[in-house]
Amino acid sequence: MTNIVDSNRIRSLTDLMIKALNKTKGKMEGTEIYLEREGLCGSIDVLWKVDNGYIIQEEKTRDPPKDRKAWDGDILQVDAYAFLAEGNNYSPIVCGIIVYNDLKPIKVKPNPENAMQVLNEVIWLLNFEDVLPEANSNKNTCKKCSHYALCQVLPPEGGLKATDIRNAFAKRLRQKEIIQEH
Repeated sequence: MTNIVDSNRIRSLTDLMIKALNKTKGKMEGTEIYLEREGLCGSIDVLWKVDNGYIIQEEKTRDPPKDRKAWDGDILQVDAYAFLAEGNNYSPIVCGIIVYNDLKPIKVKPNPENAMQVLNEVIWLLNFEDVLPEANSNKNTCKKCSHYALCQVLPPEGGLKATDIRNAFAKRLRQKEIIQEH
């Protein structure tokens, strides 16, 4: 089967993206900038240098929410990138921009402290709560979740605790080491 590419549609999408980029004042610092800080890591899609600091641009391939605000998880991602950037001499982060597949930029106010708070809560839950988070019933969200692969091998009825999973992984690693020794 041959795919027919609508060159007019591609040209119009490219024109929209160029217009959106031209509206951003400043100089593009880079794309896919990988940063690490305090156990957190990530790649900022686009980082802009402006007169009073930096702008983080996060690009998404999904639709924006119907209310034309950004999805909470995407705002948290910008917060996390702001935390990473400010810890790596890209400071201050003055603005975040989220671009969904409609190519209309949505401005957000980055809050690096929010990312640190959420990270600390997750670390605490994983280390001290011994309870796995509830499964999300929205399968579209699940496919984008970092725990998706783990959920595919866990029993659907649940009942496992975090320590059960840690012990199973430790046992599997010990078995692997024994096999490699022989």
